[in-house]
Amino acid sequence: MATQNLTGAPAASIAMSPADIAAHQAATYVRPAAVLLPMPERLVENFDNYGSYWGVDTITATEAMITEARADGQHVAEWNVTDRAGHSIRVVRVPDPDFLDTIAVIPAWNDERAVVRTQICRDEIDRLSAMDARTMTPADFDQLAQAQAELSQLSER
Repeated sequence: MATQNLTGAPAASIAMSPADIAAHQAATYVRPAAVLLPMPERLVENFDNYGSYWGVDTITATEAMITEARADGQHVAEWNVTDRAGHSIRVVRVPDPDFLDTIAVIPAWNDERAVVRTQICRDEIDRLSAMDARTMTPADFDQLAQAQAELSQLSER
C-alpha cells in the first residue's frame, strides 16, 4: 500500500543516509554536564585499643566523628604511615572516656587515587574502543573523549 499525503497524492519516500542520520542525532543531542567515571568507594577500617576489628565506616562519617571529638576538646592523635605494600595510610585515634578508643585507619587519596583513576580510565577506553563505532551513541563518544582527556591529564602529573 502506497503512502499518501493529505491531498491524496502519493507521498515521496524520504531516504536518509547514515551520515544524515548521524548529523541529525548530533544536532539534536543535548550534552550532559561532565560526568565523572565511577570511583570505588573508600572505606575506613575501625579498631579498638587492643587491635580488635570493629568494622568499616565511610570517610564522611569518620571525618564528622573526628571533627566532633575535637570540638568536644578531646585530644585526637593523628599520624601518617606507609604499609608493607608502600600505600600511604592515615591513622587517627579518637579517645572515648566511657569505652575503648576508636582507631580509624583511612586509606590515602594522593598517589593511590591517581593509580585507581588511571586504571578506571584505561578500562573505560578499552571498553568503548572495542564497540562498533556505528552503534555508539553520542553519549558513548562523550564518555570516550572524557576518559581519554582524564587519562591524558593524569599522565602529565
